[in-house]
Amino acid sequence: MRFDGSNDFLAAAPIRTTAGAYHVFVASQRPSSGLGDNSGGYLIKESAWNLSPGSGNGQYVSFVSKQSAESGATLTNIKLGRDTANSSYDFGGDMGEIMIFTRKLGLTEEQMVEGYLAHKWGGTAALASDHPYKDVAPVFDNSPKLTPVLGQVGYDTVTRDGLLGEWLFDDNDTANAIADTSGNGYNGTNVGGTFTSDTPLGTGHSLNFFGGDNYAWVTTGGSETVFGNDEAFTVAIWYKRLPDGDWESLISKRGESNGGSTAGDVLAASIDQTGTYATKNTGAAMVMAASTTAKVAMEINSVTNQVISSMKKLPAPVDLTAVTEVRNEIKAGTYIYDSAKVVDALQKAYQDMV
Repeated sequence: MRFDGSNDFLAAAPIRTTAGAYHVFVASQRPSSGLGDNSGGYLIKESAWNLSPGSGNGQYVSFVSKQSAESGATLTNIKLGRDTANSSYDFGGDMGEIMIFTRKLGLTEEQMVEGYLAHKWGGTAALASDHPYKDVAPVFDNSPKLTPVLGQVGYDTVTRDGLLGEWLFDDNDTANAIADTSGNGYNGTNVGGTFTSDTPLGTGHSLNFFGGDNYAWVTTGGSETVFGNDEAFTVAIWYKRLPDGDWESLISKRGESNGGSTAGDVLAASIDQTGTYATKNTGAAMVMAASTTAKVAMEINSVTNQVISSMKKLPAPVDLTAVTEVRNEIKAGTYIYDSAKVVDALQKAYQDMV
């Protein structure tokens, strides 16, 4: 901004209404002599302090003027270019950039700001020979300062779009029941599981199925077609501890019965004692959670076509027994899905295994 030195000024809005510390920097130049008052003029005028480029109104090249105080300074009535109460301090020249801080900077910070302005506005010649940024401009860390906010979908909160069922196992007042917190009312029955405070975050509860034929099951009260018919869906489970037997289900959809039977699984996500995972798809009907592992939550989501069987992000191996069962059903014409894509994928998986 150019000031002609004759009554020019700019009134700034109040920065702070109480007295305190400050640090101010101004990059300026006077392109020709005779501009402004011979006093040098004020770059900045406040009620109790001012900043001047020096006495006289001779020409000068760009340099950085600076001033600071630890306390007692106001930033309320700032005028740029003159003192409106005294006509003897009009500034003539150019102000390239002004930086005002509401605290007194440390020496390293002061030198960085001064070096930044000097290099930006061509004022490095005025820097002292031993200035740390005499020859090379300072580098600032301008990367975004991101602070995660709890409760954000995709960060620490799972999307609820398309959510069919959610069992968090925090409803431990009733020993033989598990509540569906999705809002859809698919409450379940706990058979032998015990509620525990062993959870990944140290809050809430989990349901421990270890040590027997313990499980929990959920009915939709009718045809049992809500949790997966021919549409895609996603299942997510948190669990802990390996089972005491091989290929015990983490979650499965069974036939018209519940309990520990493995016949007629529509979906089975299983794990053996070595921590190996497998999934299979076969017959028809009910959603349940049958496992000897402790788990905190299950979520069944109808909007994707992937079944999450492992939170370790490892590829699940093919269950040869399951593939054989499906292959036989395909041959017998009893397989419930009439999909060439599914058939081809299962047949290929079988051939790869044998």
